[in-house]
Amino acid sequence: MAAPNLRNVVWFAATSTMIVVLLAGLQSADAELTKAAVNLRDCDPDGNGYYPPPSPSTCPSVLTVIPKGGTVYPICIYQGSDVKGDNWWVYVQYGIYQSTRKYGFVADYYVDCGGVVCGYRLCSNPM
Repeated sequence: MAAPNLRNVVWFAATSTMIVVLLAGLQSADAELTKAAVNLRDCDPDGNGYYPPPSPSTCPSVLTVIPKGGTVYPICIYQGSDVKGDNWWVYVQYGIYQSTRKYGFVADYYVDCGGVVCGYRLCSNPM
Protein backbone atom coordinates (compact mmCIF):
# COMPACT_ATOMS: atom_id res chain seq x y z
CA MET A 1 0.00 0.00 0.00
CA ALA A 2 1.40 3.38 -1.02
CA ALA A 3 1.76 6.17 1.51
CA PRO A 4 -0.90 8.89 1.19
CA ASN A 5 0.06 12.05 -0.63
CA LEU A 6 0.74 14.58 2.15
CA ARG A 7 -0.53 17.49 0.05
CA ASN A 8 -3.94 15.79 -0.38
CA VAL A 9 -4.17 14.95 3.33
CA VAL A 10 -3.47 18.56 4.36
CA TRP A 11 -5.97 19.91 1.77
CA PHE A 12 -8.66 17.50 3.01
CA ALA A 13 -8.06 18.42 6.67
CA ALA A 14 -8.17 22.16 5.93
CA THR A 15 -11.28 21.83 3.76
CA SER A 16 -13.07 19.66 6.33
CA THR A 17 -12.30 22.13 9.11
CA MET A 18 -13.56 25.04 7.00
CA ILE A 19 -16.81 23.20 6.22
CA VAL A 20 -17.40 22.43 9.90
CA VAL A 21 -16.78 26.07 10.85
CA LEU A 22 -19.13 27.32 8.11
CA LEU A 23 -21.88 24.90 9.12
CA ALA A 24 -21.51 25.86 12.78
CA GLY A 25 -22.14 29.49 11.84
CA LEU A 26 -25.49 28.76 10.18
CA GLN A 27 -27.48 28.31 13.37
CA SER A 28 -27.33 29.51 16.92
CA ALA A 29 -26.58 26.85 19.50
CA ASP A 30 -29.59 28.15 21.42
CA ALA A 31 -32.33 26.97 19.08
CA GLU A 32 -35.67 26.47 20.85
CA LEU A 33 -39.01 25.05 19.73
CA THR A 34 -42.40 26.68 20.07
CA LYS A 35 -45.00 24.90 22.26
CA ALA A 36 -47.92 26.08 20.11
CA ALA A 37 -48.54 28.21 17.04
CA VAL A 38 -47.45 31.73 17.96
CA ASN A 39 -47.44 35.15 16.29
CA LEU A 40 -44.06 36.70 15.53
CA ARG A 41 -44.71 40.38 16.28
CA ASP A 42 -43.01 43.49 14.93
CA CYS A 43 -42.70 45.94 17.83
CA ASP A 44 -40.51 48.40 15.90
CA PRO A 45 -42.32 48.94 12.58
CA ASP A 46 -40.53 52.22 11.81
CA GLY A 47 -37.11 50.63 12.45
CA ASN A 48 -35.84 53.32 14.82
CA GLY A 49 -34.75 50.87 17.53
CA TYR A 50 -37.36 52.00 20.04
CA TYR A 51 -40.22 49.71 20.97
CA PRO A 52 -42.86 49.61 23.71
CA PRO A 53 -43.18 46.71 26.13
CA PRO A 54 -44.39 43.89 23.84
CA SER A 55 -48.07 43.00 23.78
CA PRO A 56 -50.69 42.25 21.14
CA SER A 57 -51.94 45.85 21.40
CA THR A 58 -48.56 47.64 21.34
CA CYS A 59 -47.19 45.33 18.63
CA PRO A 60 -50.21 44.67 16.42
CA SER A 61 -48.18 43.92 13.28
CA VAL A 62 -47.78 40.15 12.86
CA LEU A 63 -44.83 39.24 10.63
CA THR A 64 -45.76 35.56 10.43
CA VAL A 65 -47.31 32.76 12.44
CA ILE A 66 -44.72 30.29 13.68
CA PRO A 67 -46.21 26.78 13.76
CA LYS A 68 -46.18 24.52 16.81
CA GLY A 69 -42.72 22.95 16.98
CA GLY A 70 -41.22 25.76 14.90
CA THR A 71 -37.55 26.52 15.55
CA VAL A 72 -36.66 29.97 16.86
CA TYR A 73 -33.29 31.40 17.83
CA PRO A 74 -33.69 33.58 20.95
CA ILE A 75 -31.62 36.75 21.07
CA CYS A 76 -32.86 38.49 24.23
CA ILE A 77 -35.86 38.86 26.56
CA TYR A 78 -37.96 41.88 27.48
CA GLN A 79 -40.83 42.41 29.92
CA GLY A 80 -44.21 43.06 28.35
CA SER A 81 -47.84 42.12 28.78
CA ASP A 82 -48.85 39.02 30.70
CA VAL A 83 -49.55 35.88 28.68
CA LYS A 84 -50.93 33.05 30.84
CA GLY A 85 -48.99 34.21 33.92
CA ASP A 86 -45.73 35.00 32.08
CA ASN A 87 -44.91 38.64 31.32
CA TRP A 88 -41.64 38.00 29.47
CA TRP A 89 -41.31 38.21 25.70
CA VAL A 90 -38.45 36.80 23.64
CA TYR A 91 -36.89 38.62 20.70
CA VAL A 92 -36.09 35.85 18.23
CA GLN A 93 -34.77 35.08 14.81
CA TYR A 94 -37.12 32.81 12.86
CA GLY A 95 -35.61 31.10 9.83
CA ILE A 96 -31.95 30.55 9.04
CA TYR A 97 -31.75 31.67 5.43
CA GLN A 98 -31.11 35.36 4.86
CA SER A 99 -33.83 35.62 2.22
CA THR A 100 -36.56 34.32 4.55
CA ARG A 101 -35.40 35.03 8.11
CA LYS A 102 -37.47 37.35 10.25
CA TYR A 103 -36.88 39.02 13.63
CA GLY A 104 -39.55 39.85 16.16
CA PHE A 105 -41.09 39.19 19.56
CA VAL A 106 -42.96 36.09 20.70
CA ALA A 107 -44.49 35.55 24.12
CA ASP A 108 -42.05 33.62 26.33
CA TYR A 109 -44.91 31.35 27.40
CA TYR A 110 -44.87 29.75 23.94
CA VAL A 111 -41.11 29.13 23.74
CA ASP A 112 -40.02 25.73 25.08
CA CYS A 113 -36.68 26.66 26.63
CA GLY A 114 -36.80 24.20 29.50
CA GLY A 115 -37.75 26.66 32.22
CA VAL A 116 -40.50 28.96 33.35
CA VAL A 117 -38.68 31.95 31.81
CA CYS A 118 -36.12 31.64 29.03
CA GLY A 119 -32.77 32.60 30.53
CA TYR A 120 -31.43 34.91 27.84
CA ARG A 121 -29.90 38.34 28.24
CA LEU A 122 -32.17 41.34 28.65
CA CYS A 123 -32.86 43.33 25.49
CA SER A 124 -31.37 46.81 25.62
CA ASN A 125 -34.02 49.37 24.77
CA PRO A 126 -33.75 53.07 25.52
CA MET A 127 -37.55 53.52 25.63
